[in-house]
Amino acid sequence: MNSKTLIIVGIIALGAAWYYFNNKKIEELKIRLAEYQANPPSSRTDPKWLSIVQTLLGIGLNVYEQFKPGGLFAGKLSEDEVTILYDKAKQLNNYV
Repeated sequence: MNSKTLIIVGIIALGAAWYYFNNKKIEELKIRLAEYQANPPSSRTDPKWLSIVQTLLGIGLNVYEQFKPGGLFAGKLSEDEVTILYDKAKQLNNYV
């Protein structure tokens, strides 16, 4: 095999591995989100809300839309509370 072929095969293998592990992580986050949705925190000050926002960010969902009517957690928190949690989650996870 020449070096061009090895480079192409290496790039394809890395891309496939990245795709697999990324999808695996997203599936784990979706399972965690379903658990949160089935049993949401009872208190508005529960630290579990931060985990929920981090999970939403990890999946790539719009956090604010999930707390508006029609969202997964509609009406559970005010927009100000969501903003505070969103900012904390971004700082903890270094999201830009």
